[in-house]
Amino acid sequence: MTIPNSVTIIGGGAFNGCTGLNGSLTIPNSVSEFYYYSFEGTKFHNVSIDASSIPTGAFQGCSDWTGDLTIGNNVTSIGNGAFANCTGLNGTLTISNGVTTIGGSAFQGTAFNAFDIGMTTIPSGAFSGCNAWTGNILIPNSVTTIGGGAFSGCTSLTSITVPSSVVSVDDGAFWHVPQVYYNGSLNTTNWGADAIN
Repeated sequence: MTIPNSVTIIGGGAFNGCTGLNGSLTIPNSVSEFYYYSFEGTKFHNVSIDASSIPTGAFQGCSDWTGDLTIGNNVTSIGNGAFANCTGLNGTLTISNGVTTIGGSAFQGTAFNAFDIGMTTIPSGAFSGCNAWTGNILIPNSVTTIGGGAFSGCTSLTSITVPSSVVSVDDGAFWHVPQVYYNGSLNTTNWGADAIN
């Protein structure tokens, strides 16, 4: 399903309950406004969004979405809880380098197992509460700053690996993440006790 470029607003519950929608979903940059539960009940398995911003709660509760989520180059901000409780999203999360703001708990409840971002800063609380994420997360070399609580509560991850390109990590960034590696070594002291566990 591709939303045409003539669409600028997607209303609340617009496709709610359309359980037969189960292919891919593409939303272009012409869409400037979403509302809560726009696609709740749909069963898309690959989603690509290129709108300029993804508002608070825009896709909250789309628990039947599965597969990959791609945030395109035109997106600059992702609101609080934008994808909260999209529990079926379990492939790769890709976020372009245009995103500068990610709201708290934006991806809470998702279950991504791969992570590809082009951002230089991971904002405070960006991936907090993502306790369904599993495996190992590798922070790319493009990242230089990680905000407080960025990965707080990602308790099911095996580890997070932070490259030497990161020069600033705020306290609580990795609260309750089992293991954090920095520049190839297990880190236990660099960012304060509460930054690690």
